Amino acid sequence: MNCQKCRQPLLGRVEDSLAALSHSAYDIVGASITDRRAPTHQPPDLSRLAPSLRPLYNTTLAQRAYATPSTSAARSLPPVRVQSPYSAPAHHPHHQLGPAESFVVLTESVVRPARTASAAEDNGVQNGGGGASAGEGGSPPPPLTERLAQLDNLYSILSANSGVDHPLCTECMDGLLGMMSKELDESKKEKERLVAYEREVAKRREEGVVGKDALAKEIAKLKRAEAQAVEDLKSLSSERQQLDAEKETLDAEEAALDAEEAAFWRSHSEYLIEAGALRDQNNSLQTRYAHDVRELDKLVKTNVYNDAFCIGHELGFGTINKLRFGRLPGYPVEWPEINAAWGHTILLLHTIARKFGFTFETYRLVPMGSFSRVEKISGDKATYDLYGSGDFNAVTRLLQNRRFDNAMVAFLDCLRQIMEFVRSKDKSVKIPHVVHKDKIGDVSIKYQFGTDEAWTRALRHVLFDLKILLVMASKDVRPQA
Repeated sequence: MNCQKCRQPLLGRVEDSLAALSHSAYDIVGASITDRRAPTHQPPDLSRLAPSLRPLYNTTLAQRAYATPSTSAARSLPPVRVQSPYSAPAHHPHHQLGPAESFVVLTESVVRPARTASAAEDNGVQNGGGGASAGEGGSPPPPLTERLAQLDNLYSILSANSGVDHPLCTECMDGLLGMMSKELDESKKEKERLVAYEREVAKRREEGVVGKDALAKEIAKLKRAEAQAVEDLKSLSSERQQLDAEKETLDAEEAALDAEEAAFWRSHSEYLIEAGALRDQNNSLQTRYAHDVRELDKLVKTNVYNDAFCIGHELGFGTINKLRFGRLPGYPVEWPEINAAWGHTILLLHTIARKFGFTFETYRLVPMGSFSRVEKISGDKATYDLYGSGDFNAVTRLLQNRRFDNAMVAFLDCLRQIMEFVRSKDKSVKIPHVVHKDKIGDVSIKYQFGTDEAWTRALRHVLFDLKILLVMASKDVRPQA
């Protein structure tokens, strides 16, 4: 035989108590196994159960269904009718024998029992009569086929009632016993829950009978509390509506304030931009003003007349704009340079007279560079050339020197007039060289019939007096009466 669970061969022999079952013992064992089947459970009648206790019952029933394994339901099999192999088969009116039931298979032990018995006797004789003593003590064991049939029927009954195929090996039987122990524990727990449920039901029934009035009072109290809660809910709802309205108003005010704030910040940004532009413009104007002030101060301090008419001296010569004015024996200056110096000198005197707003009475200065002249405005209105020449012709040089001397004398007369004008307006003005007719200081300005040293010194005095008048003109000091 093999184990019906692990399919391993069963080692050892069958117990003697199962192998030597009599007919009556077999019937008793089969009947006891079939009688122990669980009866069919009928659903309980809940009509007498109080409605308040039904949730507790449903909870307990759910816990029971959760705790009970699903295998217990699968093991509920229909009752099996056990038939002894020794009893007559129950003939069904419609039952017909099949091909498998038309003959009986006999094993070798049944066909040749005599040989087995004689062999047993021989063994008994050889063993000293031990076999005879065993036969005398009890009835002979049943045949092998009959025992196998009994065991097969018992295993079928056990398999049908336990939900596990039999026979089983020792290890599988231990597992089955463990599983059955768990089922037993779960059944005990379920019983304890049902007992607790029954006690709870009984307790609630007692409390329901005793506390019915208290329950009614509690219900009335709860109804009053409910009414009060409804009133509170209505007041809270109205208050909530008011708060919602106030919230909408505040939201509108907030939106208006946000818009106003955005406009303010926009105008503030524009103001900052405009202020920055004005600040930059102001800085630019201040920078330009400071630059212009510095330029003005520089221009105020700048003497244009000193730049235009630079009067100095060099090796005994008076110079104007670096042009030597005169002639010395050791330094023969060319006449073009002397004529150019006279052009600058007559222009300087003319500029000083215009600066002071003075008009000459007898002569008019005509500055024309190296070919300047002096015109007489009264009398014969003669014109005198204020430039010389190095012509070698004696007659021509004599006539030209005469006109040149007359022009220089006329120039000294104009210088005298403006000097007297300045001294008449400002008594503090002191001019070192006084002009009298053709002399300035103690030297005559005429070139003809004179020496180069005297003429050069007279020209140096002229430039010195003009420089004093130029200082007065550059300060823009008008003479006061």
